[in-house]
Amino acid sequence: MFTDQLRLAVAAYLARFKGSSREHTASDLRCFLAWCAQRGLDPLAARRPHLELYIRWMQEVRRFKPSTVSRRFSVAAGFYRTCVIDGLLEHSPAQHVRRPSVPPESPTLGFTHLQFEALLTAAAASPAPRPCSEGRSAPALLAPAGGSSGGYCTGGTWRTARQSAAGTGGAERGPRPDAL
Repeated sequence: MFTDQLRLAVAAYLARFKGSSREHTASDLRCFLAWCAQRGLDPLAARRPHLELYIRWMQEVRRFKPSTVSRRFSVAAGFYRTCVIDGLLEHSPAQHVRRPSVPPESPTLGFTHLQFEALLTAAAASPAPRPCSEGRSAPALLAPAGGSSGGYCTGGTWRTARQSAAGTGGAERGPRPDAL
């Protein structure tokens, strides 16, 4: 069912990405193209109602979370945007599609407070801590204070690496794991 024009459009879109981004984008685009193929729909002839149905299918049949639906639809929308840029389509059928609302923060990022408490309990019950060695991290230093934190050992000095929500942060000295 793939025409040469569609193959070229897919290749042109995926050429905008590299590495793992390209792999993930290709996977999401394959999902959309497979959905079209199952319905006998030429993706280059799709219209807005088809894309609305694709979103509903992801939500109601596949039961994807809103963030997954949004990401996968963004890939389809990007594909159509590239088709417009390259002159294959006059306008994008994805332009006026209602996108699902996605919470500003993912409810599944990081540990819950109960999971973190269980991690600390398990760490406390483990045998005596070893001295700081290269590459070792401490569970107690993973507790975020406004961002994600982790620890690492370099040159025998324990450091905590803190990443804030804005993506900035730095390293600061902290207690060694064996001092916890």
